Amino acid sequence: MEHRDFGYNVIPPISLACRHTGMDLMVRVLKTGYDAPMRALEFGANGIMVPHCRSAEEARQWVEWVRFPPLGKRGLDGAGADADWGFADTREHIKHANEEVFLALQIEDREAVECIEEIAAVPGFDLLFVGPGDLTLSYGVPLEFNHPTIE
Repeated sequence: MEHRDFGYNVIPPISLACRHTGMDLMVRVLKTGYDAPMRALEFGANGIMVPHCRSAEEARQWVEWVRFPPLGKRGLDGAGADADWGFADTREHIKHANEEVFLALQIEDREAVECIEEIAAVPGFDLLFVGPGDLTLSYGVPLEFNHPTIE
């Protein structure tokens, strides 16, 4: 959703196809706030990728939005695709979501590299993913992946 004109309306049919074939669906959300991960997850995404995570504070915020208590502060609807349209046991749904839904934070900026240890120490996300194109851009050497500053 970050670089293309896809709205939330494309997630449900893709989610159904993924569920039918046993694939996970990761959505790279727009950074619009709490509604961004909530809608994607309730529509059936199994994973959230956050572009341009620049600080530990931001990483903590995304963990709060994606994880249910006690790990985070995600709200419970229980009627979406993520909860089998209301047929999932609520406690099992919460447990499954906190253990199986993945949260990827993209490291794409100089600011993030400068505080990478603090970001990495935040509990509750699953992986850090380097976005090489934007990272090279933030260092002033666009797409020069072999530049000494980037290596």
